[in-house]
Amino acid sequence: MLVALVLKGVKESKRATNIITSIKVSLVMFMIVVGSFHVRPSNWRPMFPFGASGMLRGVTSTFFGYLGYDQVCGLAGEATRPQRDMPLAILITLVFVTCIYMIATLVLTGMQDWREISSVSGFPTAFHANHADWAGELTAMGEILTLPLVVLVQVLVQPRLQHAMAEDGLLPRIFGELDENGNIWKGTVISGSITILISTGVQFSHLNDIISCAVLIALSLTDSSLILLWHEAPDPESNFARYLVLTFNVVAFLTSSVLVSYMETAWGRALSTTLLCILGGLVYAITSYCPRTAVFGGRRHRYHEEQLIREQNFFRTPGVPYLPCLGIFINWYLVAQIDAKSIGLLLLILGLSSFYYFRRKGRRSNRDSDASPDDGPVQELEAPYHSTSANASSLIL
Repeated sequence: MLVALVLKGVKESKRATNIITSIKVSLVMFMIVVGSFHVRPSNWRPMFPFGASGMLRGVTSTFFGYLGYDQVCGLAGEATRPQRDMPLAILITLVFVTCIYMIATLVLTGMQDWREISSVSGFPTAFHANHADWAGELTAMGEILTLPLVVLVQVLVQPRLQHAMAEDGLLPRIFGELDENGNIWKGTVISGSITILISTGVQFSHLNDIISCAVLIALSLTDSSLILLWHEAPDPESNFARYLVLTFNVVAFLTSSVLVSYMETAWGRALSTTLLCILGGLVYAITSYCPRTAVFGGRRHRYHEEQLIREQNFFRTPGVPYLPCLGIFINWYLVAQIDAKSIGLLLLILGLSSFYYFRRKGRRSNRDSDASPDDGPVQELEAPYHSTSANASSLIL
């Protein structure tokens, strides 16, 4: 049904998203307000029954819920002023969602002992346990009605990402074809069908962990790319900076794995200390042997000069490479909280994707060379509507 809705166009999907988002926010506020009357502070003791490791494991799982922040960036082309609207929408809704997420969690754990909280229907079960059956039924109904929102955003954004990849020659041309109304009809049908098959055959717990891990890895890749855009070896043709950043990612994952699994052993503490020192040395090597470039993207890319970037109010990137390196380490530390089976499935998917990418890359990107016979120019995607920061916020929520 959601795939059929997206096939109607972005404008219709936007209306449905706004309606469902309004219902969802109202439902969360209802659960917080009504649930607060049934809070017993004794249920908050202990505040962290599983310790710091349990808290971090929960943080990793919640990245699935924050996937909308990543996906909404894929709709930047639909915005009237994406340079202003997109960052503003993301920052405002990020603060808002984080606050209500924390408040709702406090209310839920205060309503019922943490051992009795349902992993499937937390608030409805908690309301029933406190003899507020009407609130439990209303909450359960609201959760069912608003559940399609995450899927709708995914189905809405995925075809546009595929269109961009097809334009670069990284996907077959069919993913970039438009119908007479300017919609990505074929790409939507293909991605929607694959989504239906995956959701039918893969257990949600594994799917949740895989998606959360994939988001964290994507964020690490973004941080790594940012470092490489501002730092390069004295010889612009050298790959020394890339090797340093790649090594940092590998050592960060190894360090995180040791910290999570073997920190209570003497050899684990010694090894983790050694690895942390190596990470510090890699950061020093990046700053010392790969100095900050005078142009964004490095000399080999010939991008805008830094002074021009400042004059035109481009999005700033302070603290490079320290903040990106810290972000990379935190991301890998959260990935290390996931069970081995989910990480194995993710590595399998990444391996297959990498094999396809490098095989496809051998034919060169359309942006860097002539298109191959079966992958000619892709139709330009015309925005069927213009989004404001408010519309972008509804997509995130």
